[in-house]
Amino acid sequence: MSKRPFNASVKVLSVDVPGRRLVTCGSVFQGTCQLRHIDDISDAVQTDSRGNTDYFVAANDPRLSTVAFMAPGPGPGPGPVDGLYVAATYTGTAATAVRQAVPAVSLRAVDHTSRTAFRFDLLPL
Repeated sequence: MSKRPFNASVKVLSVDVPGRRLVTCGSVFQGTCQLRHIDDISDAVQTDSRGNTDYFVAANDPRLSTVAFMAPGPGPGPGPVDGLYVAATYTGTAATAVRQAVPAVSLRAVDHTSRTAFRFDLLPL
C-alpha cells in the first residue's frame, strides 16, 4: 500500500492542560483523534482505533459541524475526570451502520497515564 496526500479538515482542536497535549480530530478515518505534545505539535500519537467506534469522535464530513472542549466531568469512579465534551453532526445513513454507533453528544474521558498512547472512554452524560 502506498501513501498519498489527501485533503482533510481539522474538526477539533482543544488543549488537554493537565496532560500538556493538544487534541486534534479530523474529518478522515471516521473522525478519529490524535494527541500532540504541547511543546512539539509535530510529534503526533494516533490511536489504533480500527473498527472501534468509541474512537470515532468528530463528524467525518468536512461540510458538517463538530464542537468540542476539554473540562472536568463526572467519572465512572468517585472523583471527576478530565473529559472531552463533543457535539458532532450525524453523518451517516441507514446504510452506514458504523456512524450510527457514534453519539451526537458525548463526554469522552481522556487518559493521562500514557504519553505514547491514549484512549477515549465514552461516559454517560
